[in-house]
Amino acid sequence: MSFGERLAAARQKKKMTQTELGKGLGTDGADAGKQVIYGWEKNQHYPRVDQLMLICKKLDVSADFLLFGEESSSRFLMAEAAAEKLNADERAALIKRLAAEADEHDDGVFDESAVERSRSNNHNQPSSRRKKITGL
Repeated sequence: MSFGERLAAARQKKKMTQTELGKGLGTDGADAGKQVIYGWEKNQHYPRVDQLMLICKKLDVSADFLLFGEESSSRFLMAEAAAEKLNADERAALIKRLAAEADEHDDGVFDESAVERSRSNNHNQPSSRRKKITGL
């Protein structure tokens, strides 16, 4: 699937017309015409970075999905950053809820201590190693 095909599919999933998607996507906040959106969807040309950011917000998709057809670890990194803002009790409640929902092991046991060990081991790694592990 190409960029244009993913863009068209995401737009259609939101039940949005090309004209509706184009609102505010032109130069200096003007509307982009449906012929511009059509060109994107047919891979005749591509949006600028600022337009791509607005498209992602409007369609509730990531740039990784539109550009590469897959979600990358960016959502995981955003979730991790959000979790770090939680206090200890909120984090514990979140881990407990995720543990209840996850099937982390064949036996269904989620080892919370393994998560903490992994996190502390990761922060003890040299900077280049930490970047490779976490993607930061």
